Amino acid sequence: MSNRLPKWTTLYKKQRERRQNQAAAITAICQSLPDLVLCKDLNFQYTSCNLSYEQFAGCGRAELAGKTNFEIPGLPERISGDFTDAEQKVIREKSPAKAEGWLTYPDGSRKYFEALNTPLLRNGKVTGLLGILRNITELHDGTKALRKQHERARLMLDAAPLCCFLLDRDYRFLDCNDEASKFFGYSDKRDLLVRAPNPACLMPIYQPDGRLSSEVAAHVIDEVFNEKSGMIECEHWLLDGTPIPASVTLIRVAYGGDFAVAAYVKDLREQKQMMLEIETQRNHLEEALEQKQTAVQSLQSAHMITSSIFKANSQMNILFDSCLRVVDCNPAAMQFMNFETKEDMLAGFHERIAQYMPALQPDGRVTKPVSERLIIAAKEGCDEFVTELHMGNEKKHILIELKKIPYKSSFAIIAYAYDITDVRSREKAKSQPQAEAEAETATATVSS
Repeated sequence: MSNRLPKWTTLYKKQRERRQNQAAAITAICQSLPDLVLCKDLNFQYTSCNLSYEQFAGCGRAELAGKTNFEIPGLPERISGDFTDAEQKVIREKSPAKAEGWLTYPDGSRKYFEALNTPLLRNGKVTGLLGILRNITELHDGTKALRKQHERARLMLDAAPLCCFLLDRDYRFLDCNDEASKFFGYSDKRDLLVRAPNPACLMPIYQPDGRLSSEVAAHVIDEVFNEKSGMIECEHWLLDGTPIPASVTLIRVAYGGDFAVAAYVKDLREQKQMMLEIETQRNHLEEALEQKQTAVQSLQSAHMITSSIFKANSQMNILFDSCLRVVDCNPAAMQFMNFETKEDMLAGFHERIAQYMPALQPDGRVTKPVSERLIIAAKEGCDEFVTELHMGNEKKHILIELKKIPYKSSFAIIAYAYDITDVRSREKAKSQPQAEAEAETATATVSS
C-alpha cells in the first residue's frame, strides 16, 4: 500500500497540471478574443468574462463576479432587453438562443451586437450559460441602408405611371409594378409574375417580322447586360390576346451584388394612330405636290415657275439648279429663313441652313446636310425628310420634299417645305407625362 501511494500522487499531480494548462489556454483564448465573452450561473450572476466585456461593462471581473446586471449601477440601461430575454430562454429551455441589439459603452458610443447564448452542461445538467457577443454594427448599418434603398426603389417603381419590370440574367422577371399588372390585364403583380414569368409570355410566339419573340427578348437583354442600356419596339399582347405595339427601354441597374435589367414598356397605340394620320396628310400633300409638278412641267420658263407656284404658294418653295445653287424662292421661304431680300437668300441660304440644323436630330441620328439631300434628289428624282431646325430660342420641325424637274436645258430641284411644328407639339404633349416619369424612374434606379 505504501509503495502505490507515490504513483497515485504523481498521476493526480499530472492530471491537475494538465487541467490547469487547459484552463489557462482557454482563458488566454477568451481574453484575446475581440468578441465579448461572459459566463453566468443559473441565477444569472456573472462567473467570468473576458477583457472585451470588462471594457464594455466598465468594471473588472472581480467587480462583476457574483452579481447580476441589475446589481451593477447603470449597466441594465446600456443593454438591450433582447439580450436578457435570450439568456432567460437558454436556462428555461436548455437550448441555444440568439439575439441582436444595441449595447452602449461607458463613453456613450453605441454598437450593434449579435449574441449567441448556449447552456453550460455538467453531467447532463445545466449549470449556467456561455454568451458570445459579436460586433456587427457595419453589417447592420449596411443591411439597413440596403433595405431602405430597396424600399425606396420599390415605392418609386410602384408610383411610376408606366409599366416597369426587373429581369435577371436568365430572362426571368424578378419584380414588376402595379401599373404593369393593370396594363396587361392581370389581377395583381403576383398573378402576373406567376402566370407570365418571362417577357416571352407577354408576347405572341412570333413578331410581325417573323422572328421568335423569345429570341428577340433574350438578344436585347443580353445586349443591355453588356452595354448598360438599349431600346426596342416589338409587339406584346394583353391577357385577353389583344395585340399591343410597344417600345421597351432597358437599363442595366445594380441589384443584390450583381446587375439586373429594368425594362420600361410604353404603349404605342396612340402614337401609331397619330403617325397614321400624319401619313394620310402626307399622302394628301403628295397628291398636291404631284399636281404642282404637273403644272411646273407645263411652264416654259423659270419666270413662269416662280410666278405661278412660288409667289402664289403660302408654303416655302425653293428652286435649286443642277449645281445645287439657289436660283429662286418664294416670299414664304424668305420670311421663314429670315432674309430681307431675294438676293440675300440666294447668296446666303446654305450657310444659314447649316447654322439652323443641329448636329443630331431628336431621335439621336446624325443630321444630314441639305447638300447631301439635294444630291440624293438629283440622282433618284426625289427625297423626303423631316428635320429639326434651331432658330434662336425656337425649335422648328420641317417636312421637306425634294422633286427633280426639267429646267432650261438641264434640270432643277424644287423644295417644298412644310412647318409641322404644331403637329409634333401635339404629339409631344400627349407623350410628355409618360416620358418624364420614365426618365425620373430610370435616373433614380441607376443612382441606386
